[in-house]
Amino acid sequence: SPSLVFLPLDAGRDPRLASAAVLAVGLLRSSGPHRAVPRGRRIDRLQARASPGTALGCHLWGCRCQAERDNYPYQSAEDFQQSHPSVRLLSRWRRREGAEPVDVYAASSPLGYRTRAKLAVGPSRGGAPVIGLFARGTFEVARCRGCAVFHPAIDRALGVLEAALAALPGVLPFDHAKPESWRVTAPALRYVELTAERQTGLVQLVLLWNGERGSPAPALEELIEKLWPLEATESEDWHSILVHWRAPDPSLQREMRSKRPDAWQQCRPRTRRGMLVATVREVLDGLPFVFGAQSFQQANMGVYEQILRDMKAALQSEISAFLGSEGRGTLRLLELCGGVGAIGLSLAHAAAISKAFASVALLSTDINPEGGTLFKANASQIFSDIREHSAVRTEFAPLSLNAALRNVEALDGPAEVLIVNPPRSGLSARSWRSGRPAGEEEAQQIRDSAVRVIIYMSCGPRSFMQDARRLTNPSGGTPPFRLASLRCYDLFPFTDHIETLGVFVREEAALAPLQSQVESRDSLKWLPWDESSFARDGTPVRLEKGRWQCQFLVGIEASHNFGVVGRVIGYRGSNMKRIAGASGAKMRLRGCGSGFVEAELGTESEDPLMLCVSAPDVKSYRTAGSMIHDLFTEVYTKFVDFVEFSGEAVATPPK
Repeated sequence: SPSLVFLPLDAGRDPRLASAAVLAVGLLRSSGPHRAVPRGRRIDRLQARASPGTALGCHLWGCRCQAERDNYPYQSAEDFQQSHPSVRLLSRWRRREGAEPVDVYAASSPLGYRTRAKLAVGPSRGGAPVIGLFARGTFEVARCRGCAVFHPAIDRALGVLEAALAALPGVLPFDHAKPESWRVTAPALRYVELTAERQTGLVQLVLLWNGERGSPAPALEELIEKLWPLEATESEDWHSILVHWRAPDPSLQREMRSKRPDAWQQCRPRTRRGMLVATVREVLDGLPFVFGAQSFQQANMGVYEQILRDMKAALQSEISAFLGSEGRGTLRLLELCGGVGAIGLSLAHAAAISKAFASVALLSTDINPEGGTLFKANASQIFSDIREHSAVRTEFAPLSLNAALRNVEALDGPAEVLIVNPPRSGLSARSWRSGRPAGEEEAQQIRDSAVRVIIYMSCGPRSFMQDARRLTNPSGGTPPFRLASLRCYDLFPFTDHIETLGVFVREEAALAPLQSQVESRDSLKWLPWDESSFARDGTPVRLEKGRWQCQFLVGIEASHNFGVVGRVIGYRGSNMKRIAGASGAKMRLRGCGSGFVEAELGTESEDPLMLCVSAPDVKSYRTAGSMIHDLFTEVYTKFVDFVEFSGEAVATPPK
């Protein structure tokens, strides 16, 4: 018999309650002869009730803006300490350490802060495109237009884009929920990326299209023409329109972007051969910066500016504490995961204008080699107001976090200030499998260095606490650091995320050179690879037919049970494809056990197993060499683990 269910929910004030009501009714129906409503259809029904100006779907992926926008629960530092899960975790940790609870900075308003958004495009129940984020636990796209966190320019641009898609039925959305969707080759719109330029209110749009560059895409061309007609030199809505050709590649699985260097194309304003020249300009605490579509950029620029101010104040305070008022010669800074250098250049500029040093040297590193061009552009703008240009030296190196930590070297000497802005995993860039927890090796490398001050910006509170314990542990064998200050920032309101800034200081730096705590890993410590592959005049040792060439000796026999050939090449060649896509270089595994038949011999060469590299120019040569260096270090680490676990005897360890 039918039953009535009364739910005393005020769904008009809290959309999450409406979702709970629908879910409850669906569960009750599923207990009878009727089936439960599938999750994807439930999302469609909820969104169908939303008017064009609302964002009923944003709570499905975890945003609380609809419930909290009129009564934000965190109005003071005490509110964060008592109710915010991440801040409460950090505060409990500080109390156990005998320190005060953490201070929290929040903007005056939590609304309209997000100036960059990466959004998925998927089909609705009727097949029409929906722009938003994946609902929790699914690959169903929940519509997010009207979400209170979006900058007004982003929300306006989303409205224009939705209207264009509605008028063009030929633009098909990509079905992320389809099994093995990474094998789909049909042309479709996968994702969109929007970045607002705060000064002008214009939005840079990136369309991530499923297809090979150069393949026919009339629907994509029609969409771009709809948004920005070709004859128009400017647009009222768009800063620029770019296309990222996300060619189907099973090795990428569900990754957003392709690894190919030719995947990017600028369509508006038109450029020669679609070259990427459009950059978004921002002023951060008085300094001009440019950001590209390929580079990392913080989504909340207002709070990010406050973080930069606090970093500058901390640097001035801490370096004056251990240097005294007389100052000294050169201050050397090393930046890890630096992107386009926003943090490193800001701190180098603050140190330079303080006149406490005769010169300032900054080495900024990031795994994305594309950041080098924008880093140089930012450095030239920022230091244009300093007359004595020779007093400041800045360079960029395309290095991963663990590669930069091998020697903890800055320009012309050991680093004294370390700037770290790692991903959520913190210093755990790699994991040793022979008994050492992830991140312990990196923390020990920092402690064994000459670093005096660490400025650590973290997006993961648990990884930050783990790294802080290792850096401040008095039993680490080298002088420990002291956590001098700690502050949290509400970088993403209406979520449980919190950004953390910690400043670590020590009075005495390590004097001993870097030494591994595991003797069997001594063979893993290489010199920077290009020191042995360049002659003294800076030219490569081998330059044949205009191409830069070098060989990496593997040092592990292919016949060994370790299976070194497969580990170097990667699953279905994934390692080689990744390096070739990022550098443009060509690679070939040759020698005994490689499987490569030499044309002159008609069989494999008897030379030792080696990876041969051929690059068109010095930039490609350096990028490929650095990435192969990291790959071989990872392979050698796994080889040592394999030998230790299996107990096999190895006559000659890898060099």
